Amino acid sequence: MDSQYPGQRRQSAFLNLHIPYSLLLAASALCAEAASATGSCNGPNTTLSTRNTLGCALGPAERVTITAQGSIEVQSGPAIDIAHPGEGASSVTNAGLLKGSQGIRLQGTQASGQLYNQAGGQLVGAGEALLLDNSRYTGDFRNEGSAQGGTVGVRFVDSTLAGFLMNYGSIQGEDAGISIERSSVGYLINNGTVWAREVGSAGVTVNAGRITRELLNNGQIRSGDQGFGLSLTGGTVVEGPVGNTGQITGHTAVYLDNVIVQGEFYNTGRIASTAVDVGGDNGQIAVDMINAQIGGDFTNGSGATIEKGYQGVSMRRVTVGGDWTNAGSIQAENGVRLYRTRIEGNFDTFGSISALYRGVNLIDSSIGGRWINRGQVSGREALRVSGTELGGFLNSGALRGQAIGVSLVDGAEVTGNFNNAGLIQGKQYSLYVSDDSQLPNLNIAGVGTARFDGAVYAPNTQATLFSNAQYQMKGGDQWTVAGFTQRGTLVLAAPTKRETPAMITGDYRQAAGAVLRTQVLDQTHYGQLRVSGTATLPSQARIDVDVTRADQPFTLGRLQGVISAGTLVSDGTFNVTGNSALFDFAAVKNGNAVDLTLQPKRADGVRQASAAVAGGQGAARVLDAELAKGSASPLSAYFVGAASQAQVANRVAQVLPQGNESLRASQAMLGDISQALLDHAGTTNAVSPAGAWAQSFNRLASREGGGSLGSSGTLVGFDTPTGQTTRVGMAFTSASGGSGGLGEGSARGSQTQLWQFTGYRAVTLAPGMQWLTYAGAGRSTQRVTRSLAFDSVGGQARADYASHVATFGSSLSQRLEVGPSTQLTPSLRLDYNHIRDEGYRERGSANLAPMLLEVQARQSDQLIAGLDTRLDHRLGESGAALHVSVGVGYDLINSDNPQLARFSGASEAAFETSANPASPWLARASLGLSAPLPGGAQLAFTYSTQSRSDYAEQQAQLAITKAW
Repeated sequence: MDSQYPGQRRQSAFLNLHIPYSLLLAASALCAEAASATGSCNGPNTTLSTRNTLGCALGPAERVTITAQGSIEVQSGPAIDIAHPGEGASSVTNAGLLKGSQGIRLQGTQASGQLYNQAGGQLVGAGEALLLDNSRYTGDFRNEGSAQGGTVGVRFVDSTLAGFLMNYGSIQGEDAGISIERSSVGYLINNGTVWAREVGSAGVTVNAGRITRELLNNGQIRSGDQGFGLSLTGGTVVEGPVGNTGQITGHTAVYLDNVIVQGEFYNTGRIASTAVDVGGDNGQIAVDMINAQIGGDFTNGSGATIEKGYQGVSMRRVTVGGDWTNAGSIQAENGVRLYRTRIEGNFDTFGSISALYRGVNLIDSSIGGRWINRGQVSGREALRVSGTELGGFLNSGALRGQAIGVSLVDGAEVTGNFNNAGLIQGKQYSLYVSDDSQLPNLNIAGVGTARFDGAVYAPNTQATLFSNAQYQMKGGDQWTVAGFTQRGTLVLAAPTKRETPAMITGDYRQAAGAVLRTQVLDQTHYGQLRVSGTATLPSQARIDVDVTRADQPFTLGRLQGVISAGTLVSDGTFNVTGNSALFDFAAVKNGNAVDLTLQPKRADGVRQASAAVAGGQGAARVLDAELAKGSASPLSAYFVGAASQAQVANRVAQVLPQGNESLRASQAMLGDISQALLDHAGTTNAVSPAGAWAQSFNRLASREGGGSLGSSGTLVGFDTPTGQTTRVGMAFTSASGGSGGLGEGSARGSQTQLWQFTGYRAVTLAPGMQWLTYAGAGRSTQRVTRSLAFDSVGGQARADYASHVATFGSSLSQRLEVGPSTQLTPSLRLDYNHIRDEGYRERGSANLAPMLLEVQARQSDQLIAGLDTRLDHRLGESGAALHVSVGVGYDLINSDNPQLARFSGASEAAFETSANPASPWLARASLGLSAPLPGGAQLAFTYSTQSRSDYAEQQAQLAITKAW
């Protein structure tokens, strides 16, 4: 049983080969006695291009070449045997097939040259494909083809290969692909595939051996089930580096036991355990090192992976002479485990270590440098330091523990600084330091990058926030430390729920120049800090108030207990700043606590900020007066969070009443009704028979500021002659319209429904001269809306009210014949309308109630004098005609139509608002075509437009009319 992992069978690098080696030697000797002296080889240079059944015994200074068509296939003994007693050059080049008890065997000899199995060449042995036994070969073994052994692919026993063991092809065996036993190799480099097939086998195993230059895998090494990918054991020494740029897999992928690697150990490829998980603990490890020495660095490079198994990397009683670095990915049930291990340099990870249980587990070990994390480490415990000494700690990445982020237990010690500029997270503890462990200093660095997400328990530790750092404590944060020295900017986040304030169990000291910043959402949600021990503040202690994220209005004049302590040491002087454009905060010492008070910055702050808001000065005066009351006014809360003059102006624009949008919509509809009457009068005369008529209008308009106006409706009328020169009639109108768009502060809209009765009289004063008069009265209903948004508090204000309308107008026109087919009709007109809007009270959500308006009734009048000219031209005998008209009007009253309103939260103070005055001048024009239809009907197309400085409207209409 393994003493470190009870329940796991002990791993061994010694192989239990299937065929006893002594039997293989005896069989080889018998074959040698039965063979001829030379066998297949004859002379210093032999080339075989046919099939041969006799083995080849190479002597000194002899070379054999087997072509692709050649082969040596023997029933017993090696295909090629190099066993001369003295030194000599013996080389083999094979592109064909060598098959026997061994493909090539060197036994009890000293030789030099090259053993070269070319691409397409095959070495097949019942025992080994290549065997060096008690021999020394000065040269290389290079395999580009296939080497397949019944037990081992390539095996060295008590031998030396003073050159390269280089594989570009495939080497395989039942018990091992390559086995180096008590032997020495210069370079062992795999660029192809080395693998073993049997259960418990090893891809490459070196036992009590020596690699004098380098051991490198650029290809693939894999074991059989429950075996090792790469195994170095029994006092093996690698005088250079051990590296992997390819893939090594096995039940335990890399296994080092009692090994010295004088260079570095590095992985830039993939090392993976193929163990099957049984009950959550398969007991196997991707990289397992025991009683080993690494002279250089241990590196898992960028893009590299070490994965799967019970542990990703395990080091037991190992010494690493350089740095331990992970720039790639390590993923296993437990990521990295160091037991009684010494790292001379830094333990540095800027890749990722992902574990189910412990990300990094250091037990009774030591790190001469610092433990550094610039990447991601995760697990139930991200980092556990037990009985281990760290030269320092630096985290600028993320340590995510489901339960604990970092724990120091069982006498662990950090002799240098513990600096955190990243995330340390744990639901139970982000940092836990047991009473018997030592962490003298904990430092917080970075501007808003550091976070201890979970309780901090380090009762004997002095915590310090660096002077150039900023750190945020959230509601519910718990710090148990000997003391917390604040030299930078400590932000107290406003809780989104009713969490307890941030808590320091210990002492707190704020240095001169340091800033304590509290975030404020509302009267119950603002950043607070409680200190169980003594809180020491300097003279003119700096406190900053951040209200830019206020999501609810707060109405209190004092924020209590921004900082409170068991004992508060302060001279009561404070330097308080804030980002509210309208309010200043002040701090007062209140026993062992510090409270903040609220007061306006200046008496005319709102007026000054909203000077450019049209019609906003009246509301601004009321708001200034209300803000001067502080928390006594419910309106103050909606302006505390305004952090600039522009934000103040925006809020003033939002709170103004509807303005003239709905009024312009109503006036436009009344103008459309008047124009429809004039259009109808132009198509009749005093002697026309009595009849009913109908005419519709549909206009789209735009107003100043980007909004839209529109109206549509239908007039239905009946008129009759009352004499030779007079005609009278009555018309009923049903119309609807509205306005919408973005105002200066928010979205606004209105909807209008109107009906009106109109009586009219047309008198022919002379041939071609007509005088038209009309008068009407009606009623409309209005629905107005406006959107309000204060920080993240918002909603819609709505109101419904009625309006009463009256109209009167007169027009005098003279038709002039300027040609047989052309008429010119100039006219003078006067149009008056009166609208009386009833007062209304807005409705809206409760959190906007103080800002809702009570708007008083108002009256508006419009009297437009105009001059128009109409040109009618017949286009032929068919009766088709072209109609063109242009005109200009002037509003003799041109009122700015002020409104009187009050805020629901300040109903005693009324204010007047009016839009920018419009120009009294307006212009209108139209272009039309008409043609008669059978049965007395008329087809007409008309395009018309009208504009004023604050709005413009246009209409395109296709109509078919017929007198009834």
